[in-house]
Amino acid sequence: MKKTAFIFVLVSMLSACTKDITKLNIDPKNPVNVPSYSLFTEAERSITNTVTSASVNLNIFRLIEQQWTETTYLNETDYQITYRKQPDAIWSAIYSGALTNLDRAKKLIPTDVNDAGTQKMR
Repeated sequence: MKKTAFIFVLVSMLSACTKDITKLNIDPKNPVNVPSYSLFTEAERSITNTVTSASVNLNIFRLIEQQWTETTYLNETDYQITYRKQPDAIWSAIYSGALTNLDRAKKLIPTDVNDAGTQKMR
C-alpha cells in the first residue's frame, strides 16, 4: 500500500508540471512598465494627502501654523518637533513616495507613446 501511494504521489507530481513555467514569474498586479501619467497622478495625490492629512504624526503644518492647538502634548506647538520623529515621517512620505514617482515620470515622458492629437502639437 505504501509503495502504491508513493508511486501515485510521484506520478501526480511529475504530471502536474507544465513545459513553460516562466509565465509564473509575471506578476499581473505589479506592472514593470508604468505610464508617466499614472506616476504623475499618483505623485500629485500623495503630496496632497500628505499635506492635508489630519494625522499629527505625519503632518504638523496645522499645528505649526496654529490652526490647531493641543492641550496634552505641547511639543509641536512649541516647535519642538524632534521628540516624535515627525520630520522623518513627512520627509519619507514626500521624498520616497511623491518625489520618486515624479522623477520616474520625468524620465518616462520623452519615451511615452502619445496619441495622434498630442503628436500633431509637437
